[in-house]
Amino acid sequence: MPNRLSPVALVAAVLAAIAAVGVVGWASTGAEPGGSAPVLRAASPGVPPWPSGPQTGVTAATPSAPSPAWAAAPIDFQVALREFEWRLVSGDEHQREQALDLRLPALLAQNPDALKRAVEQMPAGPLHDRLRAAVIARWAVLDSAAVVGWVASMTGSEERMQAGREVVSALARGESAHALEVAERLGVGLADGSAARIARLWAEADAPAALDWAVRRLSAPTGAAQELAMPIVQAAVQAWTRQDPAAAAAWIDALPAGAAKDCALQASALEGNAPAVP
Repeated sequence: MPNRLSPVALVAAVLAAIAAVGVVGWASTGAEPGGSAPVLRAASPGVPPWPSGPQTGVTAATPSAPSPAWAAAPIDFQVALREFEWRLVSGDEHQREQALDLRLPALLAQNPDALKRAVEQMPAGPLHDRLRAAVIARWAVLDSAAVVGWVASMTGSEERMQAGREVVSALARGESAHALEVAERLGVGLADGSAARIARLWAEADAPAALDWAVRRLSAPTGAAQELAMPIVQAAVQAWTRQDPAAAAAWIDALPAGAAKDCALQASALEGNAPAVP
């Protein structure tokens, strides 16, 4: 007759099998024994930089939302860059926001060229465009000359134009004059009127500074320089004429003959207050 296991031995065998399955399951997920979250592991050197999904050589479940202190902590750059990539391609919008809002500024401060290469290596598509826009917006604050040079060097004309609009928009939040000069250099925002809109908004927010810049630009040869300066003069003079017609007329009258004065006279006339032409 075949040997039969006693009830005690049978129970012990079943428990051992369950324990073995548990060990295999933990090893395959990367979770610590008894823990609920797996461990982030650095990518191996041969892992492609931009996979189609979250498998970037980092094994992790959805981490809890990091705090600003976590985001600013000292980090190993390559490990942090891989984690950033994983969060970005994870398909989880919360993870993407964590990457772009919390990790990106620290990575850019350490090595902006690495983020530039990450944009260039990512396949074209909405996620590529989103990463490029985020890098430009953050990098423009740190080093506008570098980001403008990068955008100017882009080989694809469509991407160069879109990136140019993004850098001009980022600069316009605090440096309107610089934004308009970059728009002129990159040739963006002229045909669609977005650069002229920046000019008009600047004139409304800080008319003296905007007018000073515009009058000097209007003394330059015709072209983009005048194309961007004229909306400033028009917007500032029209607003000034509505508020104080006499002061606006006196300012226009004091301008030397030229494109700036002609533009100011036209703008004043549109408001029903045409100063006498000398």
